[in-house]
Amino acid sequence: MTPPAKKTAAKRQGADIGEIALEEESPKNPFYLRQLKCPVCGTTSEQRWFKAKIYSEQNIDVDKHVQDFVWTEKVFKKYYPPLYYMWHCYNCHYTDSYVDFENPLKDSFSNFRIIKNAFIDQYQDDPRVEKIIDKLGENIDYDKMNYYQAIKLHLLAIFIQEILKDNEERDSLKIGRYYLRLGWLYRELGQKEEISNKIKSTLDKLIKFLKKGWPEVAGDEQSALKKAIEMLNQAFKTSHAVKSVVAEVDLLMLVAGIYIKLKETEEALKILSSVLGRAQKTKHRLTQKIRGSEKSKVPMPGEELRRLEIQMKRLDSLMSKARDIISDLKTDRMKEEREKAKEIIKTLGELPTQEIREILLKEGIDRRIALEFAPETKKKFLGLF
Repeated sequence: MTPPAKKTAAKRQGADIGEIALEEESPKNPFYLRQLKCPVCGTTSEQRWFKAKIYSEQNIDVDKHVQDFVWTEKVFKKYYPPLYYMWHCYNCHYTDSYVDFENPLKDSFSNFRIIKNAFIDQYQDDPRVEKIIDKLGENIDYDKMNYYQAIKLHLLAIFIQEILKDNEERDSLKIGRYYLRLGWLYRELGQKEEISNKIKSTLDKLIKFLKKGWPEVAGDEQSALKKAIEMLNQAFKTSHAVKSVVAEVDLLMLVAGIYIKLKETEEALKILSSVLGRAQKTKHRLTQKIRGSEKSKVPMPGEELRRLEIQMKRLDSLMSKARDIISDLKTDRMKEEREKAKEIIKTLGELPTQEIREILLKEGIDRRIALEFAPETKKKFLGLF
């Protein structure tokens, strides 16, 4: 593999491959550094991750997007953890999450060996692949990490994973999560006008360049979230990591959350209803299993019992969360329907109540809202009562 033009990773004298805290040089540095071999090309480079318990995650959105990071020391507020999620090899440009870069074969079902071979082969033999990887991998500098570089690293990690075209070989769960994280970065960028204005032109040029060889590249939040849903739905069907009902329900909750961020409320409600049904059936089955064990002459081992009880508690938590989200969605939908009904009524002028009601219903307004604004006349009954 021909190494691309690169910035040589900084190395510390006398440092073995392993964990290095920057305490001696800078007590206010939030990172540990590690001299780590790239799992693809074997080149040693400096990677970094945040020290333990240095921040906490708060205000988590419905699609698991962390909106606030609370630091133990205010001096660290200038650092933003999601920007450092990907680790990158300066030599061959292989990029993956810090977890999988360090230990790519930690899971028995890992597809890393297939990815590695495909990455090496296509980078060497396919000019299109080489051009995209080199473009995304150029000028990465963790000492000056920013949104533009982080977006490039997420796109690079996704592109490498998508080198495999066979869904059976792909890690759809990983790709879906990477697309989701990419969507978060785009969302945050849209909320930070000053930063967005600085990099918008450069980012637009990058996406335009990438589309020449990667037409389906996700260049904004909407497209990234839609790709996340596509991949996560595929993972629900094929991923070896989604092997328990709790994992299935958790994944469905995530997909529902993404639909909510896309404002596709009906799809979200369908999935959440499915979550409740699936979770309730599983909880009933686990309850019956525990009761059967209690009556049996040979009860289940204590460890197995605790495992089932933990599953049931987790399912209870997920069902409670699903019900809360459904309630919030329905409340929001009714509020939107009322506003829509008001706007329609403004255009109608002085019409009989019945006609107003019929028009509202034809416009797709919920019947309850239509009756609220244009109630039916109560029938009068003859006789004593």
